[in-house]
Amino acid sequence: MAIALRGSAAVPGGNPTTGFTVTVDAAVATDDLLFITITSRDSTSGSSDVTVTDNDTGGNTWAVVTNTSDKKAWVFWKRATSGTASKTVTVANCVGSASGVLKAFSGADTGATPYSNQAVNAFASGTETASGITPDVADSMLCFSVHNLDNDHAVTSLSSANFGAMTVTEKLSTGGSDCATAFGHDLVTSGATGDITWAQTNGATKGAIWAIKPAAVPPAFDQDSYRFRNDDGSETGATWLAALNTNVTVEPGSTIRRLRMLVQNTASGAGTDVDLEWQYNKNSAGWNNITTSSSVVQAVASANFANGDDCTQQLGSGTFHSNNDGMTEDGTAGGANLDLAGNAEVETELSFQILSADVVDGDTIQFRLTRDGGTVLDTYTRTPQATVSVPARAQVSWIVFEVPEAGAPPTVSIPVLMAHYRRRRVA
Repeated sequence: MAIALRGSAAVPGGNPTTGFTVTVDAAVATDDLLFITITSRDSTSGSSDVTVTDNDTGGNTWAVVTNTSDKKAWVFWKRATSGTASKTVTVANCVGSASGVLKAFSGADTGATPYSNQAVNAFASGTETASGITPDVADSMLCFSVHNLDNDHAVTSLSSANFGAMTVTEKLSTGGSDCATAFGHDLVTSGATGDITWAQTNGATKGAIWAIKPAAVPPAFDQDSYRFRNDDGSETGATWLAALNTNVTVEPGSTIRRLRMLVQNTASGAGTDVDLEWQYNKNSAGWNNITTSSSVVQAVASANFANGDDCTQQLGSGTFHSNNDGMTEDGTAGGANLDLAGNAEVETELSFQILSADVVDGDTIQFRLTRDGGTVLDTYTRTPQATVSVPARAQVSWIVFEVPEAGAPPTVSIPVLMAHYRRRRVA
C-alpha cells in the first residue's frame, strides 16, 4: 500500500505568538505517522527548544526530525496508536510569532526511524530554490516545508523538478511580527527529486526537507520448477534423471539421487538470510523435514560436491542470486549468504536416498521447500514427486527327495528358484 495523506491537514486557529494547539484528524489509525512543521519567528540559538506534546495518554511521544540551529524552523514526528485520533497537540516555547501545519500519513514504514534524507537550510530573500534529495527508499513520500520569517508571505506554488507539484497546506500568522509555514508533500517513485522550487513574495525563509519511507514490502517465495538428476558428477556436470518438471519412478535403497529446485521471489521486497529447508510427504500423510537421520527420505553426503557449495543457474533464466550456499547434503540450504532481492531467483539441490525399510512398491513421495524454520512458501507452482518401484524378488521353495532304502544317504533338500510345490518319492 502506497503512502497517503490520512484525513486532512490541520492548522492552528487565530494568530499564534508563543505557541498553539491543533487537533489530530479523527481518521488517524494505529501506526500512522504524524508530522508537524513549526515556525518560531524570533527564536535564537539561545532560546528554549520548541516542544510538542499531546493528551494522547499512553501514546508515543513526539520527537524532532530536524531543526535549524537558530531554532526558528522545526519538524517533529510521532507514531499514532489506537488512541491518537482526535487528540489535541500542543506546541510551546515559540518566540514572537508562531505558525505550523500537522499532517498524518498511512502506509509508512513501521521501523524506529521511518524517515530519511532530512536536512534544513536558510534562504535569503529572493531565493526560492532548494537542493533536492534522492530518497533512500523508492516510493517514499517527499516532504518540504517553507518557513517564512519576514512576514506572513503565502507560498503560491511548491514543486520538485523531477516529480512536479506538491500538495501544500499553509498557515499564515499575523501574531506578533507575522510569519508563515507551508508544508508540501508528494509521492515519488525512485531516483533524485531534482531541485525544490516555490513561489512567494520575496522574504527570508528556512526550508526543511525529508522523505517518509514506505512500509516494507515482504518477499513472496514461489517453488517454481524442479529437475531430478543422478549423483554422477559435479554441481554442473551430473546427468539428468528426467526432463524439467517431470516426475520420476525410482527404486529405494543405497543409490544416491539428487533433486534441484528453482525458487523465485515474485515480490519487490527482499528476503534476508533466507534458510531453505527440504521436506518430504509420503502418500499425502503429511510433511516432514529431510535430515541426515530422517526416515523415508534421508539427506546424504555426495562424493561430487561439498555441503554449502553455491548453485549455478541451471533451471531458470531470471535475475539470479549466485552466492547462495544452495547445494545441500543435510537438508538445509541458504542462510547468511542468501539475501534474495525482489524479483530475483535462486536454485538449491539436495542429495538424498529413499530408504528401503520405510517404503513399499507404489508409495508416492512429494518434495517441497520451506523457509526460515518451517514457514511454508507463499506459493507452490510445481511440486515434484517420486514413485517407489520395488523390483520382484526371487522366491525359494524346496524339492525334497526321501530315500528310505537301507544304506541310503539321508534325505536331500535341493533349493529350486520360483518353485511353489513339494514333491515326494517313496520306494
